[in-house]
Amino acid sequence: MIRNIVQLFKRAKPGNDYWLVNIYAKNDGRLIFIPTGESKGKLITELDSSIELIPPFSAIDVKSMLTKAIDLCFSYRPEDVSYRNNIEKSNASRAYEKKVIGHKLVSVFWNNKDGFRIEPHRKASSRGFQVIESKVIVLKKSSDMSDVSKAILTAFAESQAY
Repeated sequence: MIRNIVQLFKRAKPGNDYWLVNIYAKNDGRLIFIPTGESKGKLITELDSSIELIPPFSAIDVKSMLTKAIDLCFSYRPEDVSYRNNIEKSNASRAYEKKVIGHKLVSVFWNNKDGFRIEPHRKASSRGFQVIESKVIVLKKSSDMSDVSKAILTAFAESQAY
């Protein structure tokens, strides 16, 4: 599936044909929505923008924050891809592994051909997170954003902390 997403990114027009938002759940329950964009080197990367949702929150709150993050996707082109991701920057540390301990990650991908793909993650054997393919939630492109936000909360329940 990753290969298919990469191929789609190469063919699609950013922001119109697809978007991707990464959502991190921190140890204290806060959700950090991080939109993505295309670097000058034509790589998809997390932008230096994020939206934070503090608990308690509902599926309606998740829907609202996701909509704001989607609006930020491809809103600007970063000068270059940073080797420090947004989580590292927000925690003022270079140690990615130390800063994501206890965090969960769900990626929300949409394209105008297939619709939504909501991916819960677990700790990878190497640095970073890995998609739990058996727990991926796929929704039609015509799905209501309320259904998408409920699926995101379900995906967090299925994801595993780093």
